Amino acid sequence: MPDDSTSANTALANTPTQIEFLANQIPALTSGDYTITLRQELRTDASITGDASIALDDSLTRKFSVYGDRFTLNPQDVHAVFPPAGSLGEHSNVLPHIIFNSSTLPWERGAIPILSTDKPEARDQKRKSPWLALLLFEAEELQDLISQSEFEQALRDLSGDAKGVWAELVRQNWLDTTGQPEAIAKIQTQGLRQELKLSAPLVAQIQTVLNGGLAPKSVRAGSLVGDHAQLQSINWPKLTLESAQHLDDLVRVIDVPKATLRQILPTADELRYLSHVRQNKNGEEVIGSAQAVIICNRLPKAGATSVVHLVSVENCYTEKDGFAIPTGMKDNELVRLVSLYSWRFVCLDEKQNFSGVLAQLNHPLLATIPTTKSSCDALSNGRIPAEVQAALLHSDPALKTSSATDSSKWRVVDHAVARVVARGRSFLIGAQGQIYNQAGAPVTKITVSQSNRETDMRHWWLVHEDEVGQSHRYFLAVQGQLEAPAAHPPRLALYRQDLEASHALRLPAVTDQIAEKFLQLGFVPVRHRLRARGKTISWYRGPLMPFTPEPFDTTALFKVTNADELLRYHHSNGMFEVSYAAAWELGRLLALRSKKISTALFNWKRNHRQQIKQAEQLELHPHLPFGLGQKLPDLPVEIESWLTNLSLLRGVPFN
Repeated sequence: MPDDSTSANTALANTPTQIEFLANQIPALTSGDYTITLRQELRTDASITGDASIALDDSLTRKFSVYGDRFTLNPQDVHAVFPPAGSLGEHSNVLPHIIFNSSTLPWERGAIPILSTDKPEARDQKRKSPWLALLLFEAEELQDLISQSEFEQALRDLSGDAKGVWAELVRQNWLDTTGQPEAIAKIQTQGLRQELKLSAPLVAQIQTVLNGGLAPKSVRAGSLVGDHAQLQSINWPKLTLESAQHLDDLVRVIDVPKATLRQILPTADELRYLSHVRQNKNGEEVIGSAQAVIICNRLPKAGATSVVHLVSVENCYTEKDGFAIPTGMKDNELVRLVSLYSWRFVCLDEKQNFSGVLAQLNHPLLATIPTTKSSCDALSNGRIPAEVQAALLHSDPALKTSSATDSSKWRVVDHAVARVVARGRSFLIGAQGQIYNQAGAPVTKITVSQSNRETDMRHWWLVHEDEVGQSHRYFLAVQGQLEAPAAHPPRLALYRQDLEASHALRLPAVTDQIAEKFLQLGFVPVRHRLRARGKTISWYRGPLMPFTPEPFDTTALFKVTNADELLRYHHSNGMFEVSYAAAWELGRLLALRSKKISTALFNWKRNHRQQIKQAEQLELHPHLPFGLGQKLPDLPVEIESWLTNLSLLRGVPFN
């Protein structure tokens, strides 16, 4: 018999819960130092004593403090951040946010100072503005390159294969670790790709560390005490230490240019809407602990590195003017902010997300090279920049020097003038009106609206004629901002668009004829652990194939009770093929993971089997009343929908 706690947990798990959002959860007392004075007073009849009250001389004064986080934040207080720290994904449509385990933390202090002359209504209104804000910085806004010590720490923090990659970068002089701004991040991109065979996430991780910038630095709390001060063009708001803080306490700070800060800081009203409390409820009962959430007011940029800082804006705002930036500051002067928590992540651009990768399958990336606005202007005017010709000398396959540098062999056949969005996808419009997809391939069976056009001068199409007179088509696309600072120049991605020379959903060709037949069909060799503890190599092919398959013969279906029945053995090479076996096992596990689907499927199969058995008995014994009157049960709607989604690979893990 289960105990009471087990029954309660089961009942709770089966009870639907709701998420409730609260505007705030203000504590009874905010953090700070307090003084309480107790004075005794006697009230009497004025007709007897001549005075309505008599104050006694003795009074009692006590001081106490409500201590709350101010300059540091315990990592255990952070429940989660999103996008995850160090992640690489499609985050450009998500506002970064941080969730705290405490539901009162954002309101334990205030952004607007409370004055002794404030009325109770004004005090309550000011206390609704939290003292914490999330600020997002893009890579081109980061002012400081990482120092040598921070660079070495970044190397130590890398995990797995990344450590070996960094060591190889340094050993082959692809990366300079001197810490000098002009020497940081010198990478020969082509060598990096060809020699190390780096995946896109690992390259992005390397670039993220190299980008550095806006790294928090530690200063003494005593250096922030006093009125608005200035030291080497660095300004900071007035701070008064509380009894729990000391002058020698270390504080993590960031220095942000005034011009940048003015653009990204939320207003006092926005602060209230960028924070809330969430809690789970079962009816009127709160489940678990409530959690506070701070949301950033800025979306990350696609195809760029983003750094998010949780900064203190305690007493930095005024009701009318917003953030109190010291008067007389120049745009390039810095404002110092206390940073309590920070993380960074990388956003994929539309060419790197899943649909973009699929679109680029037939258009292999040859190289990414640094570029300038003048080079892009040259392309728009029909001239081929020297860096593009140099990149083709090292591409795969590489062009001969005479062919790559002969300008008469090259011509710019089109360049993009606008970008439009249709059916949730981006399309490019060429100078002659031709429509291209985001991979630069021409599209014909689509009509786009002209009302939502955006100017785009960042894509070009080239044609090159080789020594034997064959024409080859190339696609160029700018990555990054053309107006980016010199420390983070834009890059030009060079793609080849010859369909007959393109890559497909298969491994590169090999000389072995038997193996090549399997590779042409999209198979890959994988490690295979047998049920009897043996190990071998088997062929595997996923649902994406480099050819159009024949229509499936449904009459060839047969009952399968385990994955081993779907193993195929090829006598020509003595290897198994595990594609169908792996797919069957994956489908079985996905069905078992959903209790609703597995139960509905079991009930349907049982009812179907019972109906068939009754029909057989009626056939053998027609004189007996078996009561078979209804038709065979139809497949439940939820199972049919689940199978349809499964056929479209929805919910199927990709690794």
